[in-house]
Amino acid sequence: RAHIIDFEKDASQGKRLLLAEGLFTTQSILVLICKDFPQLDSPLPKGDPSKAEDWKKAGSKIKNEKTRELLRFKFIDFQKSIDTVSQIIP
Repeated sequence: RAHIIDFEKDASQGKRLLLAEGLFTTQSILVLICKDFPQLDSPLPKGDPSKAEDWKKAGSKIKNEKTRELLRFKFIDFQKSIDTVSQIIP
C-alpha cells in the first residue's frame, strides 16, 4: 500500500520513507511468535527472552512524521505484523 501511494504522490518522489510503527528486537519477535503460535515453540530457538524489551533502552528513535504526513494511513502495529505468521504455517 505504501509503495502504491508513494508512486502516486509527487510530494514523496525522491524521498526515503520510514515504514516502521516502532522499535523492536528479533528477540521480541521470537517471544511473541512463541506466545501466539505455541505449535512453533518447539522448533524455534529460544534466545534470551529476558532481552525481548531491550529495544526500550536503545538510544535511537523512529521519527517518521514526514512519512505519516505523506502517506496518511495508519501503520500496521507490531502485534498485527506478527499475526502474519499464520499465513505461512500449515
